[in-house]
This record gives sequence, structure tokens and C-alpha cells, in this order.
Amino acid sequence: MMASGVAVVVLGILGYSLFSTKDPEIKEGPQSVIVRKAGFGSVERYINTIGTLVPCDSVDLKSEVNAKVDKIYFSDGSIVKKDDLLIQFDESLAQAQVREAEAQYRKAKIEYELLEKLAGRGAAAKIKKEQAYSDMQMTSARLNSAKAKLEKYKILAPFGGMIGIKHISVGQFIQSGMDLVKLVDNHPLKVDFSVAEVDIDKIYVSQELEVYVGGDTFQSYSAKISAIEPESDKVSHSFKVRAILDVPEEIAVNSQVLKPGRFVKIRITVNEGEQGIIVPESAVEKSGNENMVYIVSDGMAIRRLVTTGMRKDGNVEIITGVNEGDIVITKGKEGVSDGRAVKIRDE
Repeated sequence: MMASGVAVVVLGILGYSLFSTKDPEIKEGPQSVIVRKAGFGSVERYINTIGTLVPCDSVDLKSEVNAKVDKIYFSDGSIVKKDDLLIQFDESLAQAQVREAEAQYRKAKIEYELLEKLAGRGAAAKIKKEQAYSDMQMTSARLNSAKAKLEKYKILAPFGGMIGIKHISVGQFIQSGMDLVKLVDNHPLKVDFSVAEVDIDKIYVSQELEVYVGGDTFQSYSAKISAIEPESDKVSHSFKVRAILDVPEEIAVNSQVLKPGRFVKIRITVNEGEQGIIVPESAVEKSGNENMVYIVSDGMAIRRLVTTGMRKDGNVEIITGVNEGDIVITKGKEGVSDGRAVKIRDE
């Protein structure tokens, strides 16, 4: 009985072996791969960051007086020039105050001029003349103050630009400090962004950069750095930077893309023509938090962890892990493992 049991076990093992055996050439044969030789190439290094479009000038026009709106001389979204009259308040009361101040000044001036002629006739006349002079100066100051207040009943454009959406109507009574309308000058258009302190030594005033604006399709615009904040932010340890876009006024004012307040992508090239080890991007694989490539050496695939740098035009810079002349696998990596035999085929 025992011998029979052993025979069954042996037959079972032989049967499993027969059914599970595969062609060793298929399982362990060399993997066909396409390779490329790593070599030195031009590496363009750049800083990528995010910025915000900023107008040349922007102001929320406000009233400095309590008054009724008499006339509005602009329409929403219109273009205005510096010193254009935008809003006229009812200034009848202010004009009356000016006329009253003018009358008081004229009266004080006449009294002073009369007493000036009598100034040499005694000490009392001299004292009266000095008092009259003081009165004339006070009324002159009141007149100037009344005229200055009268000017506040007109809202003039402090600079040329585009008017926003008005928040007032003719006949509306306005309180001092109330927002009336926004005025924005989009030329030259600026972009504000921050650069980490580790990169601050790589940028400088007048340095060129690229600004990318858009949603699904990005448009590129050239710009130049105009100012760098002399002190870093105490929290983020980054430096604020401002650049001026090289865009004609007509485009800056009428563009539907270049809108102040919009987020943009920024690329600053910090060196050109530097050499580095270059391989195709297809040679690099992600393995967890690490990057790796396969090197072909003596007909075998060797796994190498690498540190990557800049990427451009389908190539990637390898900072560590690959040497010049190493043969890296670019295609056919499926099934390749460390130590697996490989054979190189033409692409």
C-alpha cells in the first residue's frame, strides 16, 4: 500500500513538471531593445514660477465731497485721457461760498489799503493797519480754501486709461469717500512674481523672460525685469520681482487675454549653452519617488538610479547615474529587469 502511494506522488510530480515546463528560450531569452548612447549636449537651465499681471496705474476714483451728481461724461469701458472731465457734481453751494469769500477778501483789501495811507499819522493808525493786513491775509486764505473745495466738485482723470464700470447715476447723492469708478492704465503692462532666495543670484535687472498667458492654449510674451525687491520676505524667504511686458500699447489696451490680476506662468532662462549629459526622456522611468534607467553592459540590462535635471525637446539632463558613452535603453523596456539578457535591435 505504501509503495503504491509513493508511485502516485511521483507520477503527480512528473505530470506537473510536464504540464508546467515552458520553452526556456521564450522565458529566459534576451529581450529585444532599442538603445541610445548618452552624450554631452546643450542644457538650458531656467526658473519656473507663477506671477500676476499688474497694470501700469490703477485707481478707484472716490468723491471728496458730499454732493449730487450733476453730469457723467464717460461710458463704461471707454478710453479717457489725462485731465479729461469725468464727473461733475452740483457745485452751486460751493460757488456761492467762493463768491462770499471773494467779497470778504475785497473788503479786507480795501480797508488795508486805506489804512496803509494813514499809517504815518500815529501809532494807533499803524496798529489798525497791521490788524487790517492780518484780516486781509485771513480772507485770502479763506478764498483759496473755497476755490480748492470748488475744484473737488469735478472728477478729472489723473492719467489716461480705460474706465471701468461706474457705480453712480446722474441725480444720485454721493457721500465723501464713496467709490465712483475704477480707472486703469494697461500700458506698459507689468507682471509681479517671486523668486526663491536660492535662485536670486541668477537673475538681474533688464534680464529677459517669457510670460505664458492663457487657459487651454498658452500665448507667450517677452518681458524684462525692471526691479528686484532689496529684501526677502521674512516668511517665505523669497524676493519679489517686477517685469515689464514688451507689448505694444494697442495690444495691451485691447487684448482679451492680457487682463490685470490674471495669473501667468513665467520662465526665466538663467544660462544658455551649458553642457550636460543628455538622454531621451523615454529612457527614464519613475520608480516610486526615484528615477531610473537601464544601461546595457556586456549584453545585460543594468538598473541605475538617476538624478534628472532640465527637460527640453524630448531630452532630459542626467545629473547623476549615467556617464558619457553609456548605452541606455529607450524602447522595449517591458519585461526588462536588472541583470536580464538583452539584444540590441535597430529602431
